[in-house]
Amino acid sequence: MENLTKNTFDNYIATGKVLIDVWADWCGPCKSMIPVLEQLDADQVDLKIGKVDAGEELKLAQSLGVRNIPAFILYQDGKIVDRKTGACDLDSLKDFVN
Repeated sequence: MENLTKNTFDNYIATGKVLIDVWADWCGPCKSMIPVLEQLDADQVDLKIGKVDAGEELKLAQSLGVRNIPAFILYQDGKIVDRKTGACDLDSLKDFVN
């Protein structure tokens, strides 16, 4: 998993399947997703996971249309495939990315 900024975001999502997690350190549901995302990262070799801290990268989060966190945006080769908001379990997140 990689922490992304407005300067690294576009290059990170440009190729392959990428899950973006928009989160904030003050968000309880966001914190509950950390072990889920770590397990997903270990299980899914064909998926990159990038994290956008909405507190530090507010303009980037806003440009992505994020209004609620945690927010998950799935990209394929730089294009948005799907969106999901709210905490969830590992199986739900696996279904979302596959």
